[in-house]
Amino acid sequence: MSYINIHQAAGKRSRFYKTVASNAKFFQKAEYLIVHSCEDCIEFKIPSIDYNGKQYKVSKIHSGWTQISVPGDLPMGTHFEFNEEESNEDRVIIYFNQK
Repeated sequence: MSYINIHQAAGKRSRFYKTVASNAKFFQKAEYLIVHSCEDCIEFKIPSIDYNGKQYKVSKIHSGWTQISVPGDLPMGTHFEFNEEESNEDRVIIYFNQK
């Protein structure tokens, strides 16, 4: 099962950003992602070649893990699992209210 961890970003603007970390293959194959978040979920999409909008850089950190800093008021925590039914190879949906 693939998952993400969310924690507070470091740096001058850290109060506006959260860092999302994962070792899922989805994040390893992407250089940039489109991020949409709402109250109960977050969506990551790999942009098409002709996409002309806001994208966030994916950074490779260590041992196969990647991270991306995203703005917004996301809940911090560990092990938010991918929704396998709604996700595919170019899009991942993660709900925060998991059981």
